Amino acid sequence: MNTKGPALLVVFLLFLCGVQEYALGKSRIFYRMRHDRNIYVIEAEGQNRIALTENEIKLWMWDGFQWSPDGVQIVFHGDRDGWLDIFVMDANGRNIINLTNRQDMNYGAVWSPDGKQIAYVQQPDDAPWPRRIRVMNPDGSDDFQLTDIDSYAPAWSPDARKIAFARRINQATTHLYWFDVQTR
Repeated sequence: MNTKGPALLVVFLLFLCGVQEYALGKSRIFYRMRHDRNIYVIEAEGQNRIALTENEIKLWMWDGFQWSPDGVQIVFHGDRDGWLDIFVMDANGRNIINLTNRQDMNYGAVWSPDGKQIAYVQQPDDAPWPRRIRVMNPDGSDDFQLTDIDSYAPAWSPDARKIAFARRINQATTHLYWFDVQTR
């Protein structure tokens, strides 16, 4: 069955109801509403809405969540204990794991195209600068700092070898850079 047409109609209707962001799957749509901070899933035909996070974690209102390339997990950032951390959970909402669990701000997580790593931004809680790009495995292991300059908005190359990121030079100037993840 072709669910693309009905799925797009459901997404349109969800936006009319206040959806903040969404991710389309083969037969499901993940989304977050503006008025609360939960991640929901609904079938592409618009039936069987389920809240995956159930207010367990306060989700922030930007750079919300991303599906793993294989569709098995979701990475997102949120506040469970007063700190902004990176979490993963199964696509059914089970097995929520805090990957960073540090007393600073961690956000903007993105899966590598091969699903083997997650890049994210780490920022000291007591200052807006410097932000650093970090990379870790999906289970939180092998977490390392990739950049030593103020950097944000990581984006993987299609072959998962490089990460592009932004660096604000001043209020009017932002530069883009590449970093080879394989050579660190």
